[in-house]
Amino acid sequence: MKATNLLGFVLLWASVEGCATFTLTTDYDPDATFGGLKTYQWMTPRRTPLGDRQLHNPLFDKRVVKAVDAVLKQRGFRRIDSGIPDFHVGYHTAVRERIDVWSMNSLYGYPPGWGWNHYYRPGHAWSYSPRMITYDEGTLVLDIVDGASRQLIWRGSYQAKLSDRPQTPEENQQCVNAAVQEILSRFPPEGR
Repeated sequence: MKATNLLGFVLLWASVEGCATFTLTTDYDPDATFGGLKTYQWMTPRRTPLGDRQLHNPLFDKRVVKAVDAVLKQRGFRRIDSGIPDFHVGYHTAVRERIDVWSMNSLYGYPPGWGWNHYYRPGHAWSYSPRMITYDEGTLVLDIVDGASRQLIWRGSYQAKLSDRPQTPEENQQCVNAAVQEILSRFPPEGR
């Protein structure tokens, strides 16, 4: 993993110039009742077994909490600090190195040199050159846990390529906001 990408573990899913390609997945307990959910509390953050300080940055934690609180408040949910809430919210993060291999026809279908010749054979392998790039992929997982039973009832996951360029704290917050907005756009599940 590139240390510069992980410094402070700022997940840079969307850049200011445009949105990054991302994968969004959600899952939920079909037996859970979502209609009565009104109040929530944050769960105690979990640590990785190795206690990776790069993945547990207080600045990133503040950004996630701020973004989730804003989206849930906008949707009519209320955060409480004592008592038993209707649900708990928690999050997890991960970074992994990915390899992307692709090939490109660098000759535009023509043989070396300009013009046709009798040695050209369509589909001949020499006209393609493989390329390989490595990059870091970040994942943010939001969990919704039932307040009484403490059972997971909903999970949303957002994965995207991390940016290689340094960003300002404001840009970092915008990226986290965009990811959280996407994840929570599917909570509660439609028709539940």
